[in-house]
Amino acid sequence: MMSLALGVLIAQTVRHRLTVLYPLGFFMPAGMLAGFVGLYELSADPLFLSLLAVVGVGVAVTGASLLFDLLTSRPETTRGVQ
Repeated sequence: MMSLALGVLIAQTVRHRLTVLYPLGFFMPAGMLAGFVGLYELSADPLFLSLLAVVGVGVAVTGASLLFDLLTSRPETTRGVQ
């Protein structure tokens, strides 16, 4: 349920172009990774390793896209002025 709620929140953030909340899509699942590791250590259930892998790929892709966006964005202070 928590992952579904997080997914809906991120989808609405992207849909409404709330760029200030884009990092939320990186930091929230990254925090969940620590929880999955802890749950795996407590239960030894391989489900948590699967969740760790799937969410980890998502965190890596989201982090790469945020980094790419940061590196390719240009300041807009001199638009149209020479």
